[in-house]
Amino acid sequence: GGSLEKALGAARRAYEADPESESYEGNLFGLLELIPSREEEVQALRQVCGQVCGQISGQVSGTPGRPRLVLRYAEALIRAGKEEEALAVMRDTAARDAAARSMVVATAQRRLNRRAQALETLGAAIAGAKDGVRSGLQFEFALTLEELGRDREATVRYEQLFDRLVRAGSQVVLADRVLNRTVERLAGLYRRAGNRARLQTLLTRTRRVVDEQNPLPDQIAVDSLSAEGRFAEALTLARAAARRHRQDRSWLIPEA
Repeated sequence: GGSLEKALGAARRAYEADPESESYEGNLFGLLELIPSREEEVQALRQVCGQVCGQISGQVSGTPGRPRLVLRYAEALIRAGKEEEALAVMRDTAARDAAARSMVVATAQRRLNRRAQALETLGAAIAGAKDGVRSGLQFEFALTLEELGRDREATVRYEQLFDRLVRAGSQVVLADRVLNRTVERLAGLYRRAGNRARLQTLLTRTRRVVDEQNPLPDQIAVDSLSAEGRFAEALTLARAAARRHRQDRSWLIPEA
């Protein structure tokens, strides 16, 4: 609407006046997330990027760098189904954050069904990544293996990542979104393989390290019971979880 356009205009002008300001950048990115249309998001970012992102030629690499904005633009292009354009932006732009750049490139490659290339991209990034960002790259590597149907290899990768996250300590685990996604994917693989023992071990270990407000173990347990056709038990567990997670509306269960 008009109010969003005005707010975006003001945020864009503030950001362009001081592109190094994290506050201006955060405000701008937050408003961009409110744009309902993927294509409109791309157009808005094109305007904001100006000469940095507005061209898809080799000239981009010679322009002043706004690396986070360029990455955000490429991500918007991928969401809009313009993966080739996103890859062109990444080729022509030198990003300071090599891990983030590799993640964007690999996502575009996966969307284009070039998963072997995505594995190469992620593998090279993992080799040079620092500990703080390596886990996200490792998760994407395992997910790409899973998408290729290489479930055994994916399982090993997920298990290794899960072990590292757990060993990193409870404070890291609690704040790490990668842990939730890793547990979800591992649980799915164990269910498909009919490996109930490993699934139960995964749930037990996860409950030990996550905050009691984290609904993930309950979600996996309910899904597993449902997948086995044990619907009455699944419903009983879901009702108990709903009482524990009253603030989470996803646990609301309509009563007959």
